Amino acid sequence: MPAIFILSLSAGGASRADEADAHGPRLHNPFCSVATFVRRDILTQAQARIDANGRPVIYINPENAAGDLAYRDFLMAHECCHHTRGHLQRLRQKRREQALLDMSFVNRSVELDADCCAGVALARANRRNAIREAVRRMQSFGAMPTGAGGYPAGDMRATLIRDCAAGGGGPER
Repeated sequence: MPAIFILSLSAGGASRADEADAHGPRLHNPFCSVATFVRRDILTQAQARIDANGRPVIYINPENAAGDLAYRDFLMAHECCHHTRGHLQRLRQKRREQALLDMSFVNRSVELDADCCAGVALARANRRNAIREAVRRMQSFGAMPTGAGGYPAGDMRATLIRDCAAGGGGPER
């Protein structure tokens, strides 16, 4: 199964004038001020990136952009959390220092952190349908990872999203 979410440090850059051409149609993202676009070449559901000009962006594939709006809310909140929690900046810094990364640990830890953050953001915005849909989709993976490269199991992610949305445990917020 393809990974649900991807962090990326590179993407094509563009001036603001041709932003829509370079990035795709823009979506309104109520969870953060990061520019969010629909992009056909995104093979995963959504991606948080830093573009070639150093700006944070979020890409959502067309199927998820036009699909279930509750799940799209979860995707946008989750990807916003990758930016607001500093995941991409930390990965970029580690690469600059040429540190050896255990990508399985990095994927697992940043995905769980973004899941919890998204659960909290959705609860604060009273987006209960988005929380339920995210939990349902993660549970559909059961004990299987939600993607390659160390992504956590669906059941683990579902429990974390639910608990964090309810004000419970999870990674330090």
